[in-house]
Amino acid sequence: MQSLVQKRSMPLAMANIGQCVVIESIRADHHVKSRLIAMGLCPGVEVRLAGMSHQGPCILMVKDMRLALDWGIAHRIYVL
Repeated sequence: MQSLVQKRSMPLAMANIGQCVVIESIRADHHVKSRLIAMGLCPGVEVRLAGMSHQGPCILMVKDMRLALDWGIAHRIYVL
């Protein structure tokens, strides 16, 4: 019998530095969600966490871009 492995989503802020993850959902109000999507952060997009300090900005690599997000916003982006 094969064992099934299910991935559970977690906030982006909980990922390890250097880890590549895929955005599963954005759990924020319409304004924030629209802004993140305009920056290229939408479900299905792969991102790499390039750096983070405790409750400081999260630095992401998205395609060929480097983005900085507020720590609170990074907790509203759920990844696999």
